[in-house]
Amino acid sequence: MTPVYKAFLAAFILTFSEYATAIDPAAGNWTAAEVLQLPPLCRAAKNYFSEEAKKALGNTTSTQAPGSWNDGKANHFCGGIVQVMRGEKAFNPPEKSQWLSAAISNFEGYTDIGKFKSSPAQYPPAARNYFALILYYEGRANRGLGKFGPMISNYQGAIKANPKLEIAYRDLANFHLKQGDKSAANAIIEQGLTNLPNSKSLLKLKASL
Repeated sequence: MTPVYKAFLAAFILTFSEYATAIDPAAGNWTAAEVLQLPPLCRAAKNYFSEEAKKALGNTTSTQAPGSWNDGKANHFCGGIVQVMRGEKAFNPPEKSQWLSAAISNFEGYTDIGKFKSSPAQYPPAARNYFALILYYEGRANRGLGKFGPMISNYQGAIKANPKLEIAYRDLANFHLKQGDKSAANAIIEQGLTNLPNSKSLLKLKASL
């Protein structure tokens, strides 16, 4: 093996290793901006926080995970959300796809979302609210991947799991508006206002129609 080839191989391995680590939010270094957007449950996952994030969060406490979850499931839930946020910000298409696909794998593989989809009634309201968030963020991941059918199903599932999840109505209505389907957008807005009559974002959307 020539010295030039050795140098090339070493550089390739280093680059691949760094890229693989970057795709895994469990490698740590969640930023303060990311942590502050996460649900309260995620505040227990401080091993994954950057020092900046630990200082920003201070001594705030976390909320309890759904009864059937252990720390690993909760961390995959939180890590998946971080992956969605990073994927949405990525400019490079392969990197965006890696982040968003990894998020969906986290949600589908480690959080019991499959069990929830097949039998939601067995879960108490507090747990259903977390599953609604999983479906919402999975919808955002599918939106970023251009998979609009699954995205719509995710948002609708999130709304069914938590009829007061304002962001799911908002994002689904905005999607329909961008597609030029004002009728579908209006139906979602009206559904949302039935459950959230004082929602500023939904009232603003309604006024724009």
